Formats: sequence, C-alpha cells, structure tokens
Amino acid sequence: SPVDVQILGGEYSERFPVHGFPFVPGLDAAGEIAGLGEKCSSELKVGDRVVLCHGLEESYSPSAGAGPSGSFSEFCVCPEGQVCKVPDDMTLSMAAGLPFAGLAAYQALFTGAT
Repeated sequence: SPVDVQILGGEYSERFPVHGFPFVPGLDAAGEIAGLGEKCSSELKVGDRVVLCHGLEESYSPSAGAGPSGSFSEFCVCPEGQVCKVPDDMTLSMAAGLPFAGLAAYQALFTGAT
C-alpha cells in the first residue's frame, strides 16, 4: 500500500512512529484463518479465506492490542470484526487490495476527495 511506504519513509512519524524492532509493516492482507481465539463468536472457522479490513490505528498505533503486527508477517492477529470472508471466485491477491481501494472510493464519493 502507498501508505506503508509513506509511514516507513517517516511521513506520518508524529502520529504513527515506529516503536522499535522487530517492526513488521503492512496494512493490506488476505489469507486463510490459521486459528481462532477462545472468544471468537462469529461464523468464521479455520481455513476460511478472509481479507483484513482495518486501518492505520489498528496497524501502527502503540495501543493496538497485540502490538504492531503488520500484514507482511507470516501470521496476523486481529479482532474477528476486522475480517471479511472472501468469495470463492476471487483470488486472495485481488481481495487484499479491496479495503484500500474501497476506502478511497468511499472517501471520493461521500467525504470529498483530498
């Protein structure tokens, strides 16, 4: 994502500083569920193909639950409400870009392009 490049380049360093290493960047993610927490109450199950739908705060904020664990990781940990199932006829590569592209389209249509 272009935002990852900007953050790693220091453009948002005051709001989203990199807090030491290891630091794993990455906003856009799609993959298969490898495991579920005890409190997961949704219809998700291990093996489901999902796309991660979260934002900058969830990825880069020091207050992000398990700490910054970007999508360039082998595994990502996130709340169940931040994932959506991927349709069978869509590749994971296509699905990974949807949250970023979808948000850009939403902003252009409803909040004004910036």
